[in-house]
Amino acid sequence: MFQGAHHLAIKDVNFIDNSTVSPGLEILLSKSMPDAFHDSGARDPPPRCHFGTRQGYITKIVGWAHGNCDRNQPLLWMYGPFGVGKTAVAQSCADALESEHKLAASIFFSRSTADRDDPRRFFTSIAYQIATKYEELKNVIEDRMRMDPAITTKSLSRQFEELFVRPLNRVDIAESGLEGRVVIVDGLDECRGMTEQRAIIDIIATSARNGTTPFRWFLTSRPEDHLIRSMNSETVSSISVHLELPVSRAIDHEILVFLTNEFKRIREDRSLSGSWPPEEALSLLVEHAAGLFIFAATIMRFISDDNSFGPQDQLHTVLEFLEGVSASNVGPGNPLEEMDRFYTLIMQRIPSKLLTTVQTILLLSDFEIMTVYGIADCLSLSKEQFRGICGHLNSVVKLPDGHEEWTFHRNINFHHASFLDFLKDPNRSKELHEACSGKDKTNRGLRDLIIFLYLSAVPSYPFDLQTAASLAKLPFGQAFNKLKMKMPRDIQVVNFQKLRENLPAELRDKILRQGASKCTKLSCTISHEVWIFGQGENEVVVEAPSYWTCMGINTP
Repeated sequence: MFQGAHHLAIKDVNFIDNSTVSPGLEILLSKSMPDAFHDSGARDPPPRCHFGTRQGYITKIVGWAHGNCDRNQPLLWMYGPFGVGKTAVAQSCADALESEHKLAASIFFSRSTADRDDPRRFFTSIAYQIATKYEELKNVIEDRMRMDPAITTKSLSRQFEELFVRPLNRVDIAESGLEGRVVIVDGLDECRGMTEQRAIIDIIATSARNGTTPFRWFLTSRPEDHLIRSMNSETVSSISVHLELPVSRAIDHEILVFLTNEFKRIREDRSLSGSWPPEEALSLLVEHAAGLFIFAATIMRFISDDNSFGPQDQLHTVLEFLEGVSASNVGPGNPLEEMDRFYTLIMQRIPSKLLTTVQTILLLSDFEIMTVYGIADCLSLSKEQFRGICGHLNSVVKLPDGHEEWTFHRNINFHHASFLDFLKDPNRSKELHEACSGKDKTNRGLRDLIIFLYLSAVPSYPFDLQTAASLAKLPFGQAFNKLKMKMPRDIQVVNFQKLRENLPAELRDKILRQGASKCTKLSCTISHEVWIFGQGENEVVVEAPSYWTCMGINTP
């Protein structure tokens, strides 16, 4: 430690023994999804049931967790369509079980957040949480991770074996307090990959059936066909309880309680009159929510939006919108149409001069590689400009608050995946779909070009053959014109040589090449090397020589 030191004197020093640091758990954490934990700061404040709402479901689930069911099944599946409040129920159950020391771990998947939809990080996330709560199991898992850090790269079934089954065989379950602890998995349908979703169900069910782990598993999801098949299979249904959370007008009172509490919060925050809003406004909101909690929640985010003329003006807009909707379209049999009308209203209220930029941001946000910083950088927007533009989407988009670091790794986070579903489905978003999906040729070219240039800034980023083949067909001239680039100033940060090296050799000349071009000065015969995108009618020169380059003067 002090090799080669001379005339050394040490006084009043405390030495810290770092041997207690757990490198194995650090590896496990690095391969986990901490943003998906029930108490994660990234989800704060998480959606949870307001007092007096969904109490019957919460009581039933907590009762099941304590073994209060007929056959004591170790697996519970709560299912329901989008927006009925499955995540809020799961969060409230997680809070209740944690206070009773019954919660082992939790994962809240989100396909609109790249850090929360990775199936390869699912079992590592569960194992990490359990290890931090139970010392005896922690030591065993720590040993396994130190011996073989590659466990986190193995198949899902092998991860489960190495992180749960084998370690638990070395632990006294009765003494450890692990028996009957609950693992909550919310939004399984939002985990990336249908095959992986079914694999997770199969692995959990097999373990529960064979008793290789002592946990009780609470899963929630939409009733997707592939998940229904898995849950209804004989091997799974025999050990599971199925609980439906439907869209139902029977919860109108609970939605009224939610709205009343939210309006009270807004009144206190804005010092508004206690008579606001009028009772008929509340009745209209409940009627149009039609048993769909997400509709009520989105409406309230819209009304409380700080980027507006105030909640009273926002409520007036909402009431005008709702009064213009035909009553025949309202009801539990048609909740999507009501939701879609409101999503359309949100998009229509965006100023026309910003609409194209907003559409491009939404379009790019669907790509996992495009972070908040990356999108802003590609569109030459400052942090303040980006936040200002996205402020028009506060009802549906959750941005980092002013105290959060503006970093490369953060993706745009949507309050609810139903908004992305709306944009992607042409039958729902209609005229908005073409602009936001990239279906229109110009916008598709713009999207591909932005992604293309963004990736070019990544050192040694290799383009696969399929991507490169798609790029070779891109209308570069049209796309550059759409971006209104002042060439070469706006693209001078692009390393064209590195970009070319990142392309497959057989397609390089079709996408990006160097060529000779004469000076634009009359009677000048000097030729210059320029970079050229595309071929034929798609070709565009991005570094055209000029009179100034001939004179050795930088382009002004």
